[in-house]
Amino acid sequence: AILLCVDLTNKESIKRARSYIQTIRNSANQGVPCIIVATKCDLVLEGQGAISSIDFRELCLKTQNPGVGISAKTGANIE
Repeated sequence: AILLCVDLTNKESIKRARSYIQTIRNSANQGVPCIIVATKCDLVLEGQGAISSIDFRELCLKTQNPGVGISAKTGANIE
């Protein structure tokens, strides 16, 4: 499995993620699961994110990959 992390406080992060996903599709074995992990989701809730949750969901939908938002600070979605 591949975990691709996107920093929600860095606008360039989502642009790079699109490029990485294309590279993964071209290089990895077909069928290898890829999950997009949005880091620092607590900052988006505080209004400090450079990438909105809508933009993140759109990335997941367009690339057909599941995604999850996490926060090391608050422990959101970390088990």
